[in-house]
Amino acid sequence: MIRKLISLLVLLFVFAPSLLAQHDTAKAHWFREYYTSYAKQLLAKRHQNYLPPNGAIPDSTTAIKIAEIIFSNVYGSRKLERDRPFTAILVDSCWVVYGHPADSSLFGGVAEMIIRKTNGEVVHISHGK
Repeated sequence: MIRKLISLLVLLFVFAPSLLAQHDTAKAHWFREYYTSYAKQLLAKRHQNYLPPNGAIPDSTTAIKIAEIIFSNVYGSRKLERDRPFTAILVDSCWVVYGHPADSSLFGGVAEMIIRKTNGEVVHISHGK
């Protein structure tokens, strides 16, 4: 009886991970297919997009957080640290986010981004020299 139980447990430990992996793979495949189709429909403008009343990026704090994530990915965290602190101002329904040069006597040479307030679209991204 104990041998059968041990054999069953060994089989379970040997084959269960591969069964779970196959299940996860099928599940991941389903989600990939579903969201691929969904994204294509959205990009073709077949669905209405919900936009919050105050916009997807309602305030300067949110705009700066988003810009910092993108700046870090594009320019690296080392350059990002040199450009801090960041400021965001609202110009024609877009957040203009820009850094401050380490040497306060200089102008430019910092990361800058324009983000549309309504939907979060990154309209412009650059880094001066």
